[in-house]
Amino acid sequence: MGRAAFTGRLLPSGKALQPIDPLILSQSRTSFSFLVLFLALLWRRGLGKLRLPAADLGRMVVLGVLGVAASNYLYYLAIQKTNVATAIILQYTAPVLVLLYMVTRGLPWRS
Repeated sequence: MGRAAFTGRLLPSGKALQPIDPLILSQSRTSFSFLVLFLALLWRRGLGKLRLPAADLGRMVVLGVLGVAASNYLYYLAIQKTNVATAIILQYTAPVLVLLYMVTRGLPWRS
């Protein structure tokens, strides 16, 4: 679907639409996921259980923007620039690459 969105060929008839930018696609995916998850948690647990200290809320926002949104954006950008296989290999080997980086730098990897 990502590749079809970038090329503009989303319709089965083969009629081309305007291509979607990876930034717009990743932002839409992240926003939609947040909204669904937030509403599900709100319905299941109530507003009182969703309250967080301000410091934790700030960390969550940073993690969401730098972690999830950047990951989605870079995934779709890789699909746009190369192919789906390359993007999937990069996405699923990323944790191993981060661990190798941490070991190489001598950083602690256990909490």
